[in-house]
Amino acid sequence: MYEEEIGNLREKLEQSYRAQDGAGFSTAMAAEYQDRIWQMNRDILKKDEDIRSLQALVAQKESDIQGLKGAAISPTIQLEMARQELGDLQRNMGMAQT
Repeated sequence: MYEEEIGNLREKLEQSYRAQDGAGFSTAMAAEYQDRIWQMNRDILKKDEDIRSLQALVAQKESDIQGLKGAAISPTIQLEMARQELGDLQRNMGMAQT
């Protein structure tokens, strides 16, 4: 979106210059267009930096979620293993008593 607008501004600047054939072209107008282009470039760079920062935050949060999922599953697995061990011990006790 910004790149398209920058391209449009440059095109307008070039069209104005060609239309006036360089004679009488307002340096103030050229400076204004150039300032707008610089400002848009700064805005784009800032937004790109913000996007990279947010992407890093999302990656960190996804990693945290995976860790929490693993932590939630681990006790369930441990409980199942303890139940199996208890069952084995009860069977062994039953066999030992007979």
